[in-house]
Amino acid sequence: MVSLEILVEQYGLCGLFLASFISSTILPLSTEALLLLAIGLKMQIIESIGTVVLASTLGGLTTYGLGRVGNIVLRKKIRVTKLEIYKKIVTRSGAPVIFMAAFTPLPYEFFALAAGILRMNPLVFVASTASGRALRFTIIGVFTKKGFELVRIGKWSMATILFSVGLVVVFLLVYISWQFLKKLKKT
Repeated sequence: MVSLEILVEQYGLCGLFLASFISSTILPLSTEALLLLAIGLKMQIIESIGTVVLASTLGGLTTYGLGRVGNIVLRKKIRVTKLEIYKKIVTRSGAPVIFMAAFTPLPYEFFALAAGILRMNPLVFVASTASGRALRFTIIGVFTKKGFELVRIGKWSMATILFSVGLVVVFLLVYISWQFLKKLKKT
């Protein structure tokens, strides 16, 4: 089996697209790690971010499509109570919760699946997903590129501060995401 990292290293943007698509659908792997790898390999940042956003959005749309056409099969594979929670959240919050799940570390795949089962407007779904993913990957990409540049020129203390700020932001987003999800589950 070819690893996703090898796809990126050997096939550039095409490999990055395929690996990001796979990690957004079939295998719940870190698309962020693939973006970091691309930036570390000195691929162009704008093209890398655009590729990851497009592939991740199409991967989310694939999961949405699975929910839309595979409702009966999915009900047998996923605990109904868990699926019902996500369906209620998507029903109540719609596009904002899809954006939030795409932007933050919430379990996006469950929200995409629920949106498909509920037959959410596909254009609204894609717009919410793409904008959330674009914001997320742009922030990660810019922080990472600047951090790598600081390391390359030997400004380790500035790179450490930048990466520390980035980690704090990530942990803050995780905390806010889970609090948001807990609040939505309770209501």
